[in-house]
Amino acid sequence: KEEEEEEGGDGNESLFLSVRYGTVKDLLSFANQVSNTSRSHHQHLKKRDAGIILNKKDICIKNGHYQVDSEVFLFPWKFARRDIGVDYIPRGAFGKCHLAQDRETRKRMACKLIPMESFRPADIQIQARFRHENIAELYGALLWNETIHLFMEAGEGGSVLEKLESSGPMKEFEIIWLTKHVLKALDFLHSKKVIHHDIKPSNIVLMSTKAVLVDFGLSVQMTEEIYIPRDIRGTEFYMSPEVITCRGHSTKSDIYSLGSTIIHMQ
Repeated sequence: KEEEEEEGGDGNESLFLSVRYGTVKDLLSFANQVSNTSRSHHQHLKKRDAGIILNKKDICIKNGHYQVDSEVFLFPWKFARRDIGVDYIPRGAFGKCHLAQDRETRKRMACKLIPMESFRPADIQIQARFRHENIAELYGALLWNETIHLFMEAGEGGSVLEKLESSGPMKEFEIIWLTKHVLKALDFLHSKKVIHHDIKPSNIVLMSTKAVLVDFGLSVQMTEEIYIPRDIRGTEFYMSPEVITCRGHSTKSDIYSLGSTIIHMQ
């Protein structure tokens, strides 16, 4: 499925009242409301759960609630490749990721936790608006205990970086297989004029039949042929020269980063 999600919905009601099913527009409105909430009001939201869920099939809201240890369980990630300890939790730039499971449907998901003060609407905008088989699907966002919980498609095979750290260099056929999946995701994103800005091994996640891109917090959708950044976006080792110099770049910078990632995989 390759499409831009519908953005209809009623954004007039307060989005902090409960957890409910909604549209992409509702989810983005919720993200903006969270981002615009002053720190002085964070304490009032400490024991309240609120949010927008896009996935009606696999996530079961109960009476306006979707609470951890009640409607959904969180577990530390455990990978089969090596003994990493029961408390190992993958961490990103602004959050940590758990394995989640819906109590009723038994759906297994990834759940990224971001402190409320660190959360930005950009963390979910691209992932919410665009759907593709090689982009980790976003199921919804929940505010609970002053922390944003982002529920998304789980890649229990771990990231490419974790595979490299545990098993060493990848075989040629593995690199070719993985590169094809990433290129399909980039072809779709670039057709929408979206630059991912952080292609690297830790942002490519392995599933049983595919690989998906994650972490779109640095992504932008270009309005002109060249994107002129106000700051450096990405991870230095994988950046193209034009990104580092901040003189303007395009979607081609992602291809450079993928090339650097391929070198890292060997």
